Amino acid sequence: MKTLTILFFILILHSLGGLGGGLYAQIVNIPDPIFKARLIVEGVDTNMDGEIQVSEAEAVTGMLDVSIFFADPIYDLTGIEAFVNITGLNVTGNQLTTLDLSNNTALLELECIENNLTYLNVENCPNLEILQAYLNQLTDVNLTSNVQLKDVRLNKNNLVNLDIRNNNNTNVTNFNSRDNPNLTCIFVDDTEYSENSSNWYKDSTSTYVETEAECDAIGMSNLSLQNIHFFPNPVKDMLYIEIPYHFRDIEIIIADIKGNNILQSTITQLDISSLQSGLYFVILKDLQTKETLTKKLIK
Repeated sequence: MKTLTILFFILILHSLGGLGGGLYAQIVNIPDPIFKARLIVEGVDTNMDGEIQVSEAEAVTGMLDVSIFFADPIYDLTGIEAFVNITGLNVTGNQLTTLDLSNNTALLELECIENNLTYLNVENCPNLEILQAYLNQLTDVNLTSNVQLKDVRLNKNNLVNLDIRNNNNTNVTNFNSRDNPNLTCIFVDDTEYSENSSNWYKDSTSTYVETEAECDAIGMSNLSLQNIHFFPNPVKDMLYIEIPYHFRDIEIIIADIKGNNILQSTITQLDISSLQSGLYFVILKDLQTKETLTKKLIK
């Protein structure tokens, strides 16, 4: 009789997932108690057992909103990888430092505003249309695989590298990378399109480029040359350069976006009427100190 009872118990366990913890394999690992509590508030725990089953996570579609709600924020979003069918995620106002959404391939919209993010991975989200990640600590963002982007807001971060060359920049109707003082180059599909789009915003110290060579052509700016000004910009025919008296030997170079020198002179009035319309760089070289400053010029 005892043998039959044991066999019956084993059959029950096997039907529920097998021995060795199979019963618990269907529970999503969510170490952050605030994240779990927020999911319960949102009604994800449909069987009301205080846990989030894999099947419950997979049943969630549309927008998952776990933005700041309780007095305490969410620090860890481990477990989000189980929510494979969500098309939107809002984690605004928490204290996340990393956010890896490589498993959430159905995402169309991400709002992760005002966290402490230093790492963000959306490279496996090809359908992502809206990315709002401003007010974070991001330094490096790669959006080359996000071919459906329409709205990109990365202002108020610590960006050093930003690549948005997704071969579909014309879909991006809103772009903002302001307040990233260390962002020199923004890699885009078409510099002229980005420069002339009315809803694309960046810092004056940032430049749209298409290749690494163009970024290298910008060179290292030196603050001692910042008092040299040129005008008008945009320019039609004559370009005037104002050089303070304490600079004696300044070489002026006009280069195209590929880094090719088009014009080279020490004269402070340059006739550039023969140049085609487009984006150029004015490179100022102090021949005494070898210092260089590069600024953008629109013709």
